[in-house]
Amino acid sequence: MSRNELETRIYLRKDGRYSASVTKDGKRKCFYGNTEEEVRQKIQNYHLEERQSVKKPDLGSVKNSIQLAQMLNDWLESDMRISLKPKSFETKKYTVSHFIIPALGNRRVDEIRRTDIQKLIAELSQKYAWWTVKKVYDALNQCYKAAMLDQIVDYNPVVGVKLPKRTTDNCKAIRFFTQEELQRILDVAVETYPNGTPVTRLGYAIHVLAYTGMRVGEAIALTWKDVDFGNKTISINKNSVTYKNPDPDEDKRYLTVVQDSPKTKSGIRMIPMSSKAEFALKKLYEINGGFDTVFATSSGRPANHRDLARAFSGIQKRADISEPGTLHSLRHTFATRLIECGVDVKIVSELLGHSNVVITYNTYIHVLQKQKVRAIAELDAI
Repeated sequence: MSRNELETRIYLRKDGRYSASVTKDGKRKCFYGNTEEEVRQKIQNYHLEERQSVKKPDLGSVKNSIQLAQMLNDWLESDMRISLKPKSFETKKYTVSHFIIPALGNRRVDEIRRTDIQKLIAELSQKYAWWTVKKVYDALNQCYKAAMLDQIVDYNPVVGVKLPKRTTDNCKAIRFFTQEELQRILDVAVETYPNGTPVTRLGYAIHVLAYTGMRVGEAIALTWKDVDFGNKTISINKNSVTYKNPDPDEDKRYLTVVQDSPKTKSGIRMIPMSSKAEFALKKLYEINGGFDTVFATSSGRPANHRDLARAFSGIQKRADISEPGTLHSLRHTFATRLIECGVDVKIVSELLGHSNVVITYNTYIHVLQKQKVRAIAELDAI
């Protein structure tokens, strides 16, 4: 802070609000907020805007001529590719190329202001789910922080940008199957030809997903060592991801790798095996017991997401599902049924491997709301 600039401490007013002021060149500017953090943020934004209003003496330099698209792509390759798992990197790259570069990519990095990013966030929030908008915010914030360390920029314009409030309106509605739809799917999944050959070789894999709530990647990474028929438990300790091959010269367009950890730390867990899950796994063992992987193809390699998704699409068509879901819809269906049966949301969260119970609550709030209505109705009957 310069000598002609004085900032007071933040204090609590009698009306319950917090306040502070900044005096610069003899002029005093006051800031108010409901919390200390809100006032501190407003002061920080003020300093940033003041700094941005000062004309830079080296606008023609190489540093200031860098476009945002170049800075983002350089950051992806130098920082993100080595620090993220392949699937996470592809997601980050998709966010940058589809949402940020088309809107701001041709702008010079020193020209972009907080208001530019705030406008982008506001526009995206009208079209996309909250998590998509959050990914855009995070990518820009991470990139600018790295650029400041490399002295490419002097400030981070993402500071002070506000994300939309996360509500059930801006969260993508989940798709889960009704009990009748699920039964049709499960019946079709294990249909056989007249000679007894399964129509879908890994049809019982759909049963396993439906009766365990595992993520698809966790199920694909499952080995027979993780399945304990004696104690009727399934150990989740790995994850499989399929991502676009970064090497255009290779024949395979997509690659599948098994990672030695689930999606989150909470993903490492032990799932009790229900009788229906046990039956499905034993059927799979009759097919794949000679291979290490539970969800193996006929050649012995682990099935990938695309294999299962393609098979599940065909199953839903034969089951006459009018609004098809994804493999992840089986996980949603599993969780929804548990909550409808009165299972505590914390237990559901642990079975699903969510990092915290808030994620579970926010995801299945529609079901929990129905439970509340039902509870009140039962109270009225007393």
